[in-house]
Amino acid sequence: LEPKSSHYLLDISKIYLVYGDPTEGLSYIETAIRLSPDNGIFYEGRGNLKEKLGKRQEALADYRKALQHDNSNRGIAERLKARGISID
Repeated sequence: LEPKSSHYLLDISKIYLVYGDPTEGLSYIETAIRLSPDNGIFYEGRGNLKEKLGKRQEALADYRKALQHDNSNRGIAERLKARGISID
């Protein structure tokens, strides 16, 4: 794995999310976004972390940004819908 790979950083942020340290996960996802600012999956990841931190409005803004960058990726919209998250 390449330590500066955006997807590697996303995976690390997910680990922190799962193990209850979303604040630490944010530092990794922020770096991923800086490296690949046009990839919606990273904004979705940041939204997940912010939601876990109770920052719902910031999370919704990230989910919207994820869809803006990846509007052809129905996976993001479907994952949000499955979790009961509406960003309309």
